[in-house]
Amino acid sequence: MNLGNGGITLVGSGLSGPAGVVLNALRTTAFITEAGAGELSRVDLATGAITRIATGLSNPRGVVLSPGETAAFVAELGSGELSRVDLKTGSVSIVASGLTGPRGLALDAGGGAVFVTELNSGELSSVDLSSGSVTLVASGLIAPSGVALEPGGTSVLVTEANAARLSRVSLATGAITPVATGLSVPIGLILNGARTTAFVTEAGSGRISAVDLAKGTVTLVASGLSNPEGLALGGPAATCNDGNSCTTDRCDPLSGCVFVPLADAASCSDGVFCNGAETCASGVCRPEQPVTCDDSNACTADRCDPALDRCVNTAGTPPGEVGIIKFNDASTLEWSTIPNASHYNTYRGVFTITSGMGSLPAHYNHVCFESGDAQQNGATVAVDATDPKLGEIRYYLVDGESACGEGSLGTASSGTVRPNNSPCPTPP
Repeated sequence: MNLGNGGITLVGSGLSGPAGVVLNALRTTAFITEAGAGELSRVDLATGAITRIATGLSNPRGVVLSPGETAAFVAELGSGELSRVDLKTGSVSIVASGLTGPRGLALDAGGGAVFVTELNSGELSSVDLSSGSVTLVASGLIAPSGVALEPGGTSVLVTEANAARLSRVSLATGAITPVATGLSVPIGLILNGARTTAFVTEAGSGRISAVDLAKGTVTLVASGLSNPEGLALGGPAATCNDGNSCTTDRCDPLSGCVFVPLADAASCSDGVFCNGAETCASGVCRPEQPVTCDDSNACTADRCDPALDRCVNTAGTPPGEVGIIKFNDASTLEWSTIPNASHYNTYRGVFTITSGMGSLPAHYNHVCFESGDAQQNGATVAVDATDPKLGEIRYYLVDGESACGEGSLGTASSGTVRPNNSPCPTPP
C-alpha cells in the first residue's frame, strides 16, 4: 500500500487468515502469521513467493523478529502461549504460557523482552525472552490488540479494539492515556520512521488511518480493505553507514541505525595511505607511523604519493660536466660547482703539435688526474705542477660525481660524447 496516495498493490495471495506481519531489516521479506492455517510463512516481497516456515501454531497473531533475525516470536491466541520459531529449521519452542488471549507483540528497547497485549484479560504484559517470566505492565485495557514501543522506551501505544481508540501506556506506572478515539475496531499498529505518526488498521471499516501522535488527529490513508489486521512499514532498506571504520554499523528494527565502536587498537583505515597504518582509539581511526619510502638507494628521491597511494622512488641522474674551466696561473685549474655533485674528478690528456687532437673519440687519451679533492687544495681546484714535454700539449676535463654515479665528460664540437676509458676511482 502506498502511504502517499492510498494505492493498494497485491504482493502475494493464497494465505489463510493472515494476521501479524513483520519485515526483515533489509525489507525484502515479510514474515506473516496465518491464523486460519496455524502457520508462520515467509513471503518474498519481490516475487510474492510464499514459503511455509512453521505449522501447528494455535491461532497465531502478533509476530516480531529476534534482534539477529534468526528467530520469530509468535503470539498464539488459541493456546495462550508465546512461542519462538527458528527461522532456519522451523522448530517451535514455548517461551511463556498462561497468557489470556495474547495478540500483539513489540520488542522492548534492549531486545531481551517483548510486550504482549492480552485480549481476553485487557492486560499488557512483559515477557522475558530468556526466562519466560511474565510481568504485568497495565490492566484495564479494552480488548488490547496492537502494540508499539515509543521513542525513549518509556511508553507503548496500544490499540483497544472494543474501545475504538489508540492509547498510550506508561511502562513505569501502567497509566493509560487515550491518544485518538473514534476508530473502528483498531487492530494493527505500526509507527513511521520518525516515530511521530501511528498507522492503524481498522478492521470494522476496512481502513488504514494515520494518527498524529502529538495532536491525536486521524487521517484516512486507504479504504476498501477486507478485515485488515497486521501492519509493517515497507520502503527501501535503511542504509546504516557512518563512514567510520572504527564502528560496526547495523540497522535495528526498533531504534534505527546503530553504530557500535570497535575495541581500542583494532585495525582500521582512514583512507589515507601515506600516513601509515591506523588503529581505533575511542571509536576514532587514528594514524600511527607514516609510511617509510626509503629504498636505501642514495640515488633515488623517495616520497609517498597520496594520489597513487604508494611509494615513489624516482631515480636520479649523475651531475654531468662542469662548466668553464679556467687557469688561475700556469699550474692551477679552477671551476664552478654544479648541482647535485658531491665531488669532482679531473682528467688529463696529452697530444703533440704534430699529431693534432681532432674530434674523434679515438684521439682522446685522458686518464684520471685527481679523484675528488685528493690533493686537499679545494673541491673545485686541481694543481698540475709538472711541465709538459717539448711539443706536448695537455688538455683537462672535469666532471661531477654523486651517489648516482659519475657524470659525462661532455661532448666534442661534433656532438660526439667524449669517452672515459680510465674513470677515476670513487673516493672512500
